[in-house]
Amino acid sequence: MTPTLTIQEIAIAIAARNHAPTLLTSEFLKYSGIVPPDWELARPPILNPQVSQVAFTNGINIVAQPGAITFIESLGTKSLETVEIPRIARKYIEILPHADYQGLSINPRSFLTFEEQDENTARQYIASMFLSKEASAQFGQAPVKAAVNLVYSLEQREFNLSVAEAMLQLPDSEPKPAVLFSGSFQYEVTGEKEGEKLQHLYQLLENWLPDLETYREIVNQRFLGKEVERLPSVT
Repeated sequence: MTPTLTIQEIAIAIAARNHAPTLLTSEFLKYSGIVPPDWELARPPILNPQVSQVAFTNGINIVAQPGAITFIESLGTKSLETVEIPRIARKYIEILPHADYQGLSINPRSFLTFEEQDENTARQYIASMFLSKEASAQFGQAPVKAAVNLVYSLEQREFNLSVAEAMLQLPDSEPKPAVLFSGSFQYEVTGEKEGEKLQHLYQLLENWLPDLETYREIVNQRFLGKEVERLPSVT
């Protein structure tokens, strides 16, 4: 039961009290210079008062809901120098500085998949990591399900990590049993004046790289038993 790291992505979510989903359109993103004008849409955008979504063929997805905007990027084999969403998020804030920004979260996640197609594979893998043999033994009509939420107290912040079973559906392939690792670093935007809050928000955006590094170290070393190289700094 050897897992394979299949998908990795990072999301930057920003809470903004005065942000409406209908602000997010592909035209706005391109005409304002938030994204390059030659980026191609992966599918028709969604636009309504409850949620708006713009997805591009390069794996970048932007989702707006009442009071929040989220920037998502698939990492795959990308080098850290080519990760786009921190720059895009900053540009978005610069274009809309009066949205009354309240908080920011940096959310990496990854899927482990298995060659075995048994739907219980991921469940057994999680149970073997966190439960004793007695606790994980089958009781009833199906193997015990396991989902774990962990909280790490780190310097100046907390890191929340959830581990749960999932079925991963990739294009042109059958669904695969998977273990989903979802991380979240939560930050509050502080400051007395709008300019102070914006500067603090820009500073918080710079945490994406050390937070991603921390996430990878915890998942790879503590759960997969792998050593990882330190990620290069990005200037």
